[in-house]
Amino acid sequence: MDDLRAAVIGDGGAVVDRLRDAGLRVTQPRRTVLAWLDTNPGHHAADTLVERTGLSKATVYHVLGQLCEAGLVLTAESGAGRLLFETAPEPHHHFVCRLCGRVVDIACIPGETPCLTVDVAGAMVERADVILRGVCAGCAGAGMGTRSQAGARRANSGPTMT
Repeated sequence: MDDLRAAVIGDGGAVVDRLRDAGLRVTQPRRTVLAWLDTNPGHHAADTLVERTGLSKATVYHVLGQLCEAGLVLTAESGAGRLLFETAPEPHHHFVCRLCGRVVDIACIPGETPCLTVDVAGAMVERADVILRGVCAGCAGAGMGTRSQAGARRANSGPTMT
């Protein structure tokens, strides 16, 4: 918690500036969540933010929703409706290992967002979320490529988030 407090206080105003630039009022919960995500790269469940920030579950979910809507936080669906949250400088897609749950960032095609073009009659596509699923290199190298082995591995260890 002391590291978090130092990150929020010592962010040099960057978090405050990003919140203001996004049109959000600067509040302590917003500063805390955004600073925590900035100082802990990777993909994190909301429950992790509740544990690590000391904020209530309702507050964390509310703040995450606002930060996502403002474009300051990105989401990745890791399966079964479970969302993971991250800050990232550029839009990107995700690869999710079906065995260990690892989430890997996949760069978008350079250019405007969305990086995929589709023709949806009468619609304006604002964002494209691509989730690739399969077996990561670590699991494949460990011979964990079958679905029966997946159940055994998941029973022995929780998902690994990167």
